Amino acid sequence: MLISTEIGIRGNSLPVTQEYMTNFIERGSQGFAVFSYGSVGNREGEINQAGEFFKNFMAMVTANEDIIWPGLPGSGENISITATYGEGKVSCLHNGNDATLGILHFPDDISDSVKERRTDIPVQIIVQDEGEYSIDVFKDGKLVASNKEKLTSGKGKVIFIDLSNKEAAFIKVTKQ
Repeated sequence: MLISTEIGIRGNSLPVTQEYMTNFIERGSQGFAVFSYGSVGNREGEINQAGEFFKNFMAMVTANEDIIWPGLPGSGENISITATYGEGKVSCLHNGNDATLGILHFPDDISDSVKERRTDIPVQIIVQDEGEYSIDVFKDGKLVASNKEKLTSGKGKVIFIDLSNKEAAFIKVTKQ
């Protein structure tokens, strides 16, 4: 049985809608449904800004389903992903100890009264099991970086993600 939670795009700002979707994913929920009642496009079928936003966020969800749907909240015993900048937060799900998905977001900046700012966000990845890992970064619905790295037990690897405090990025780390 699927018990989903509804999230409305109409009436919510895009950062608020994004935060709701992130909250459900980070908790390992069974799913969510987004209702729009025409707020993502016009009668001619042209997608607007809200539609593009939703399409891009869901493209990142789809690209990471292998961790999201069976995933458990937290980083597991092997892979840790954390943000080390301002109000940035990395919410993690893990699928066993060899795959973790971190969602970098800014839960305290979703209000319209908080100004949008863009910067390089340092994200730290630490593993307990030495080996080769794949690190994939997704933004705006696309894979924007993919690297294989030899990571040493207990030592961190810092990557930088150019991001606005009104956006989210997905960071997928898998042991090869």
